[in-house]
Amino acid sequence: MKLTASRLRGLIGQVIKENKMDLVEDVRTGDEETVMAAIRAKHPEIDVKSLGIMSGQNPDGIQASPEENEKRRLALEAEIDKLGLIAFRIGGVFFGNQENSILIINPHTVASETAAGFATIERDAKQVLDGLNDKFGQWGYVSATPDENAPGFALKYEMMAMDKYPNNVYDDKADAPDENWQEFEDEHAGEEYMQGQPESHESHNFARRDPESVIAKKVIDLPDKQKDFYSYIEDPEKKKGIGKKFAIPTYTEGKKTKKLRIKRRK
Repeated sequence: MKLTASRLRGLIGQVIKENKMDLVEDVRTGDEETVMAAIRAKHPEIDVKSLGIMSGQNPDGIQASPEENEKRRLALEAEIDKLGLIAFRIGGVFFGNQENSILIINPHTVASETAAGFATIERDAKQVLDGLNDKFGQWGYVSATPDENAPGFALKYEMMAMDKYPNNVYDDKADAPDENWQEFEDEHAGEEYMQGQPESHESHNFARRDPESVIAKKVIDLPDKQKDFYSYIEDPEKKKGIGKKFAIPTYTEGKKTKKLRIKRRK
């Protein structure tokens, strides 16, 4: 077997993964200290250079059944296992809807070599996360990559939106009103022509930072009493599995984008 650079990275990743079993338990559930240190790239034993936060559930922000969501959660975790990456179960509550997510550590290490000598950690991490979000039909994800403008090593956190549909893609559907895409989404979520809409030929399977968002430079601790708009570390011993609560402020206060709302089928 030829030992390519990609294969070598995979072997190294597997060794690291095996050596970290005491840190990450079943490679899916981590304690508060471990996960918060990892998400801030400050863990003393895990060399975090990039992160991704995504879910396999509720594709395109449309509420799926509990059974479908559980199937999607397991499928995403199996995909991460296949890639040989360390990951932790986390979750979030937004607009009152709870969704299981996963914190992926160093996704850049399993990127393809298409960029050759021009590759960067940011490019490689987003390539992998774009592919996973495209595969699972997700609206978008949070990426964390090196912040070149920070003194020393630090991460910048971005809300990435998959570039699937142009502004008026819905308007060419029969009986679809002539509205801009966000007004259409808010008014008609869950209706038949909002489900499984075909990709436009102008679509791409890569993401751009959501123009309504900002680049975040920190992760904020939240109190247990926080009722909505938070992420959390999974804790099976807590009610609904909701442990330590935190936030990554990619949206300014009072401007939590409607895109993050999970739409319920009518």
